[in-house]
Amino acid sequence: MRKIVKRLLESNGYVLFVVIACIYIDISLFTNSKVLTDGVLYESFAGQMPEHYIQRAIDLQHKWEWVGYALTPVIMALRQLFVCGFVAASTMLTEKLMLGEEGITFGQIYKSVLVSEIVLLVVAIANLGIVLLHGVSDLQQLQQISIDHHLSLGALVDGIDGLEWLVEPLRMFNLSQVLYMAAMAYCLTAYTNQSYMDSLATVLKGYGFLLLIVAMITTYLSLTYG
Repeated sequence: MRKIVKRLLESNGYVLFVVIACIYIDISLFTNSKVLTDGVLYESFAGQMPEHYIQRAIDLQHKWEWVGYALTPVIMALRQLFVCGFVAASTMLTEKLMLGEEGITFGQIYKSVLVSEIVLLVVAIANLGIVLLHGVSDLQQLQQISIDHHLSLGALVDGIDGLEWLVEPLRMFNLSQVLYMAAMAYCLTAYTNQSYMDSLATVLKGYGFLLLIVAMITTYLSLTYG
């Protein structure tokens, strides 16, 4: 395992980024063509708006879906840079892992985040496989059969009266995020002499704080506009 991770960390980062982005785009293409068919989209909005509005929305979705494919690498890069920034800031609070000439570099942190992206990619592929085996009839069902829907803190409070507003924010704390942070910490150890637990603590303080901020924003928007 360590040899595989080391080879990935030593690989060309630009090539790895392009490969991961292309796989994400392929997943989106397959999902839009084979899963989110016109029938599924129609069933998702049936009864919520007039039929001609639904058809117009479906036509617009087909017309502009290429924008989502084009923005995939941009969104991925921005998300990774945010993660790198918070993890880099966390290293400044860790005596055993310094950022700079005498310690780990921002580039090495980014490479660790990039390699860890493979975990999220595998989860996305697994979710697609579950969807293909299970089949979906509307968007709500598509969300409910995802791995993160069931294996998250949000699933623990889902259905409890008075705690509905907590479901969406707590869904961010799920299995894929745990594995993502674990992989990131493992990659960081390849660049430093610190233990895995020290690296994990660095990731938790950095990326964990970022997740908390996003969860708080989501909660605010849910309570304000939900």
